[in-house]
Amino acid sequence: MVIASSFTVSAQEEQTSNGKWTTVSTPAMKLGEFMFENWSKSGNSQIDLTATFFGNYKYTHTKFVWDNIVDMAYGYAWQDLDNSSKGGLFETRRKSNDKIDLTSVISWKAYKDWGASFTANLKTQFGAGYEWACLDDKEGKMVSSFMAPGYLTTALSFELK
Repeated sequence: MVIASSFTVSAQEEQTSNGKWTTVSTPAMKLGEFMFENWSKSGNSQIDLTATFFGNYKYTHTKFVWDNIVDMAYGYAWQDLDNSSKGGLFETRRKSNDKIDLTSVISWKAYKDWGASFTANLKTQFGAGYEWACLDDKEGKMVSSFMAPGYLTTALSFELK
């Protein structure tokens, strides 16, 4: 059984004296369950809960376009390692999804048929990441945290239209 719920999808335009904002935001909450009952020892029962957010915020001006994208997700999975479901409690909780991806692009007409753009992208995560020695390991070794790692990529580009 898999359950997914998306709260709101909103598209909005707002005209200003110099340009126009177009925005789209999509938050969602997803709940999934995988149940193995009387199953050979090849899988574990699991409940997964993930929150996601995707947003696109674009400003269009007569001389330039500024586009911003926000893509984030965070989730946990609870696993029943011995498939016993004793008392309905699962033995482990592990992070199943964790990302922050922010992109901003500004582009403009540079000269005659030439266009230019500048892009910046930041990728990181919300919480600590762990390395687990084995499946039933209760104390993992922390290998990452917020902004460790964090990747910032920038680019300047030109195009002939």
